[in-house]
Parts: sequence; C-alpha cells; structure tokens
Amino acid sequence: MRRREILKSIGLVSPFTMATGLTLAKSNSPNSWLIEFSDRWDVSELYTREVFNAMPEEYLTYKPTPEIMSFGKQFTHLAMGTSIYAAVLRGDNHIEEPEANNKQVILEYMDKTSAEFKIEVENLTEEKLYTNEHKHKNDEVWGDFSLADILLLAYHHAAHHRAQAIVYLRLKNVVPPKYQF
Repeated sequence: MRRREILKSIGLVSPFTMATGLTLAKSNSPNSWLIEFSDRWDVSELYTREVFNAMPEEYLTYKPTPEIMSFGKQFTHLAMGTSIYAAVLRGDNHIEEPEANNKQVILEYMDKTSAEFKIEVENLTEEKLYTNEHKHKNDEVWGDFSLADILLLAYHHAAHHRAQAIVYLRLKNVVPPKYQF
C-alpha cells in the first residue's frame, strides 16, 4: 500500500495541511485553500523575479561547477516545471524551454508559464482539490498525486531552484533580495 493511502486510511494529514487548515479556518470562502495558495504563489513569483533580476546579465551562463545548471538555466528550468504542472492539470503539452542566455527571453518565458499555471489554478475547485482528477490521472508518474499535491509540487520546485540561484548570487557577491512569503 502506498504511503498516501496508508495516511488516508488512518486519518493522518501532513503538518503543512494541518497548519494551513488552522490558518484558513478563519475564512468563510469555499475556496479558501486555493485563495491562500494563489496569494502565496503570487508572492513567490515576485520574489523569484527579484532573485533573477539581481544577477547581472553577464552572469546568466555562470555555473559554480561544470556539471550543474547555469544561473539562467535555473530559471528556464523552474519556469518549464511550472508549465509542466499546468500541462498535467489540463492534460496537454508544456511550453518548450528556451535558451537560457538572454534575460528578456527568460523573463518572457517565465511570464508565459506563470500565466498558464494561474489559469489552471483558477479553474480548480476546493471540492476536487484532494482528488486525482487531473488530466494525467492514469499516467504512471502523476496518477498518485492529488490536485493539491500538484500545486505543492509546483511551489516546491520553484522554491528549490530559486534557492539554488540565491547561492549563485552569493558566489558572485551579489546580495540577494530579502525573502518574501
């Protein structure tokens, strides 16, 4: 039996869900979790752009070691992930990742993938949030994930690559923007 099924069967939920539920208990909105997620996502995206814009364009190809992604690639990859999660929710293909060597191209790609993800989040309902009723529900990779899981995967993926980029900033002696939540 999978971990998620075991937890459901004994009535356990993640600490994140419990903490979020306590925070959102004050709200009377039928889509309070989705509203909270959308608000946090918007702040996360603004912060991501601040981190990206902090690095001078001449260092977009900077890689602390040869085997890891460049600074620019961290952001095209982050945005491609956002597009993939949107594609999972709607059941089609993601927007292809561009080259990571031009700040304007990367920002435009981040804007496109953000817009498509936000549309998919706006189309969700609280009632279906904990179901796996996404378009790829039979896909071996996505089948075990609920809609809420997919949103949290997107958030986590963005935070992961943004944090890596912050290390790159520090290695280039660029002070990263103040963290926002």
